[in-house]
Amino acid sequence: MDQRRFIAFLLVSMGAMLLFNRIFPPAQPAAQPGQVAAADGKASVKDGDKAAQPAGKAEDDAKAKDLAEKPVPNIAALPAAVASAPEQFVTLGSLDMKSDYRMLVTLTNAGAALHRAEMASSRFRDQHDWSGYLGDLELKDAPGGLQVQVVGAGTPAANATANGKLAPIESGDVVTGIGNPQITTIKSVAEINDMLAHTEPGQDIVLQVRHGDNAPEPRTVRLVRRPLAVLRPEAENYALRDAPLPAGFVDRPSFLVTIASLDNVALQKDDAQKLSSLLESGTWELVDHDESTATFRRSLPELKLEIMKRYKLARAKPEDRDDPNAPAYDLQLEIELHNTGEAKQSVAYRLDGPTGMPLEGWWYARKISQTWGGGGLRDVAVRFAGSAEISINDSQIAKGKVAPMGDGQALAYAGVDGQYFSAMLLPQIAALDDVWFDTTEAVVVGPTPEPRDVAYTNVTSRMTRKSIDLAPDAKFSDKYRVFIGPKRPELLAEYYPANDPDYSLKDVLYYGWFGSVARAMLFVLHIFYRMVGNYGIAILMLTILVRMCMFPISFKQTQNMARIQALKPEMDRINEKYKDD
Repeated sequence: MDQRRFIAFLLVSMGAMLLFNRIFPPAQPAAQPGQVAAADGKASVKDGDKAAQPAGKAEDDAKAKDLAEKPVPNIAALPAAVASAPEQFVTLGSLDMKSDYRMLVTLTNAGAALHRAEMASSRFRDQHDWSGYLGDLELKDAPGGLQVQVVGAGTPAANATANGKLAPIESGDVVTGIGNPQITTIKSVAEINDMLAHTEPGQDIVLQVRHGDNAPEPRTVRLVRRPLAVLRPEAENYALRDAPLPAGFVDRPSFLVTIASLDNVALQKDDAQKLSSLLESGTWELVDHDESTATFRRSLPELKLEIMKRYKLARAKPEDRDDPNAPAYDLQLEIELHNTGEAKQSVAYRLDGPTGMPLEGWWYARKISQTWGGGGLRDVAVRFAGSAEISINDSQIAKGKVAPMGDGQALAYAGVDGQYFSAMLLPQIAALDDVWFDTTEAVVVGPTPEPRDVAYTNVTSRMTRKSIDLAPDAKFSDKYRVFIGPKRPELLAEYYPANDPDYSLKDVLYYGWFGSVARAMLFVLHIFYRMVGNYGIAILMLTILVRMCMFPISFKQTQNMARIQALKPEMDRINEKYKDD
């Protein structure tokens, strides 16, 4: 009897869930105007929609067709090889919790891209690597040791001492060994990483450092707990899972830019690959850099074009330094196009979003999603003006089942949404009817993983800009506000486009069917955390509170069970007496 009731309960529960999903279907990527989703997941144009197009659309289509039939602009004069300048790293911000910065950002001149973004707060620490942290120095092999390529402010390396005085390790220094007076020579990056793996936060180590032509000198470094990198090289996420790198793996950093079309003509495949190699892999010139800004330039004289990329990291106001919800978890990205020729030209660029979101807790973590199949550890989140937020599962992206989106719609934001952190691009549009992009896509970065690993796919958003007309010697720039930080509701609510809070990033948070209950419990949990300063204890306190609130119901159930138990002998006697009736 009990088994039949249990099976009936399961069937009723499954039926209720299916009915709820039918009545309240999850949000799906909307088909583009004039498109329907085909069976293979791609979009196709309906013949009947052509007559419904607004006036002038037919003329635009005819013009686009004529332009597409013209020869692709000649870019054969561009250099075939990637620029030979060495890779260079610079940092913005600081890991010092007493500073005005919320993060330390490392940029690279290879593609003028973001290489790493580490959280400064002690609340956000790496949950996989608990060894001592020296700082990501981007070490490379050099004669006699390993050369330091970058040192971020607030890292242990930047706070190194010699004879009790501050003696920071600097970019260009060479680490020759570890220990004093017993010195172990360091010959490879793997060796020093292995040594650091056996250290602990708070431990002092001595590095032998050669500065310029001087002899190596001992520098004492006090290691700390490794900060969480919200954006980082994807190779580190493979190492996190002890997974081998795929053959031919190329680590693509965040916010790469290339050219999509010239003079309203889409580039042919070979030309597009050539430009992509120069702009996304080639080294840019570092024009300017200070603690919060960096400017990169890439000149293409053969195309009479110059591209600038500017980064500016936000900093909290002094009065907001201790406020975790102050909107300082962002940097500004500006892309400027300069027509250096004497003739008018039109240019459209393509911008990739953030990559390398962490896979902390990859073996157990699961994200609640608006879709029936559940969320991935790294999904692409997109929102357009006039529509709800769309969350696209990384597994669906890996399977190629997502069509381009946003034709004719203004983009509010796009980026990658993780379990606990998000990285989102918000175009600084003047109004919500300001359409910047032809399409917005959800794409796989690098090789597509094996079917068993699609949940760990490295995905990003990709936006293709509408063509920009540039007069001779004219400049044009677009600005983006890039959020990189924790998914705190109050913090996310501070980030929105076109001064419209109704399109804030808070919509990336989804609490499931019982959202009101979840929000109330989360509110209480945060109150307990502020009381004890430990989430483990706060969760125990919340559990006790819930059990206390449920006690009247539990007590009533226990009383009923006791009554039934008291009646059981009499029921058994009746069953035995009338067993044949």
